[in-house]
Amino acid sequence: MEPLKDAVDDRMIKDIVPPPHRPLTDELLYPSKCKVTITLKSLIASNTPNWDVLKNHLYREGRISKEHCKKILKDTLAMISKLCFVQIFAL
Repeated sequence: MEPLKDAVDDRMIKDIVPPPHRPLTDELLYPSKCKVTITLKSLIASNTPNWDVLKNHLYREGRISKEHCKKILKDTLAMISKLCFVQIFAL
């Protein structure tokens, strides 16, 4: 993502990289979703976001869309509940 432009050149601290100009796109957040593959591993990977891109984007104070935020939270909750379900029945 390209950083926000400083059109009037009024940034107080010019050494700090400005935040990204736009929220993350589907292609950047879910790159494996755009590729067509048949394996089971790729099907699992298509539902997971690219965590490195997401972490770097949020670290630079970038924004994500409301839909992406809802999807990430819903998928995380599903993974946690599945993990808790497995651990309960493993005892």
